[in-house]
Amino acid sequence: MHEFLQLGFGTVQEARGLLAGMRARCDRPVGVYGFSMGGHLALLTAALQRLDGPMVAVAPSCTPASVFLDGMLAAGSSLQALGEDAETRLRELLDRFRVTSLPPPPAASRAAIIAGRRDGIVPPSEPAAIARHWGAPLTWLETGHVGAVTLHRARVRRTLAEAFRL
Repeated sequence: MHEFLQLGFGTVQEARGLLAGMRARCDRPVGVYGFSMGGHLALLTAALQRLDGPMVAVAPSCTPASVFLDGMLAAGSSLQALGEDAETRLRELLDRFRVTSLPPPPAASRAAIIAGRRDGIVPPSEPAAIARHWGAPLTWLETGHVGAVTLHRARVRRTLAEAFRL
């Protein structure tokens, strides 16, 4: 778990540095995009960086806890082997990375969040909670997790092009 948390923290810190450098050197919109955990980390980055540029997230979770403890991936963990209260302790740890625990970035209402109504990896309530907290539009796709970027890639590309005005 330590390595997983370090990976996420490092990704957000690196993205914040890249955004700061690009904003200083670029006259085009600078923003973030991510799918699944990448979407979660992109939105954390946007909130921490107070990003005012484009933000697009496909199938983002509000917290990693929902993915690993409430979604399909929970079946792959034997929390009983970790001892009493393991699920409670793990949920508390992962909830520290909750997108909605941070103030929305200045341009949050311009963010685009895309989610699958039949997503078994990221519970659909997760992207909906982010959209409500940020006041951002939420686009529902009639698909699951992977279908969002395979079956609906044209929609994702269109959303990216609109967000970045390409």
